[in-house]
Amino acid sequence: MHAADPVTEAGLHMMLRSQPGIDLWEDTGGAGPDVRLLAVDTIDQRADLCRVRQVGDASAAPVALIVTELHESSLVHLADTRVLGVLRKAEIAVDRLAQVVTAVARGHGYAPPDLLPALLRGARPAATGFSDRDLAVLRRVADGFTTAEIAEDLAYSERTIKNIIAGVCERHGLKTRSEAAVFVTRRGLI
Repeated sequence: MHAADPVTEAGLHMMLRSQPGIDLWEDTGGAGPDVRLLAVDTIDQRADLCRVRQVGDASAAPVALIVTELHESSLVHLADTRVLGVLRKAEIAVDRLAQVVTAVARGHGYAPPDLLPALLRGARPAATGFSDRDLAVLRRVADGFTTAEIAEDLAYSERTIKNIIAGVCERHGLKTRSEAAVFVTRRGLI
């Protein structure tokens, strides 16, 4: 369990400690946790998004994420993380938190109901050949961002941004990043 502040972390410990079927993991050198629980303020800020990735990369366990501020536009940032469950901090109740942690431990996802339409729209790659991450990068290309600015804005490395653009160009027979941005703009994808 990881939280930005000790009060939140203590509160989460207290809420989950009393729940049947949920054992809080202590790092004693044995098997790792079934779920990692992380509380952050937002996933729109680079530092918080980097923290989400670090926690997810620390083990193979999926992540249940508690976020103070969460908007539809933030969901694209979670595309390549181990986050399976998202819960707004304001919506936390003991039973809801336990349900989300249990669902994530079983490999199921959870998101606030008002964000489900955005998640379903995010199932776009099969229909268009572009992932939400591809479109987020190409939107910034169309807006005139440099590779470094896109990397900073989306909390990816410059190499990842270059690979995303190269992959889009290769899949669609395009030659330049500008051509890729025009391609998705003309199709109304961004």
